[in-house]
Amino acid sequence: MLPFDNGTFDLVTAFETVYFWEDLPRAFAEAARVLKSGGRILICNEACDPDDTTWTDRIEGMRIYPAETIARLLAEAGFRDTAIFRHKGQSVCVTARKE
Repeated sequence: MLPFDNGTFDLVTAFETVYFWEDLPRAFAEAARVLKSGGRILICNEACDPDDTTWTDRIEGMRIYPAETIARLLAEAGFRDTAIFRHKGQSVCVTARKE
């Protein structure tokens, strides 16, 4: 549990970190809890293809999630207006809004 009150933030960001989160659904629910109504989450990952083991072979405990999986889990956590932005097929950013 994050050490912040409900509805504290306008924005939550995660750059190159969700690879190592143990429980994405719980983490996204916690992000939703600390966001104000209408607040946004931004997740950016350089690695976005789970079939590409370039990184996971070198970094223990790293898990790569497709953008669609991240978007689905955000929706299950109560986020809406999800958008996926891809850059040269190698990196991805996912944004969503808390209702």
